[in-house]
Amino acid sequence: MLADFLEKNDIKAFNQSINSDQIDLLKDNLQQEIDDNKNQIHQLYISKTQDINKINSQTSKLIEQCEQLEVKRKELIIQIEDYSKLESHARHVNSNYHQVHRLNRFINGIKQLIQLHDHIHGK
Repeated sequence: MLADFLEKNDIKAFNQSINSDQIDLLKDNLQQEIDDNKNQIHQLYISKTQDINKINSQTSKLIEQCEQLEVKRKELIIQIEDYSKLESHARHVNSNYHQVHRLNRFINGIKQLIQLHDHIHGK
């Protein structure tokens, strides 16, 4: 900034005298540059704050969705456990049914043997 100012005002050396108008102009230019930089920093701060707020909002929504998914996951685990119990019970009932069916066939076979025995021995 200072080098640009010196060049614009045709000041060739740093030890060359500068008049009060040039000093005031330099002071005004420096103040304007400071103000511009402050404004840029403030605008950047506002922009970044808005970005952070947007990200915070999105993060909150994602956390809420994760919590809902966790509740749903727990519900599904309970359903799976219930279905597993039902399936186990159904297998047990099915096994009992087949055992009863085999037992009935065995009993019918014995009845037929008794009938055959009675028929052979004339009873």
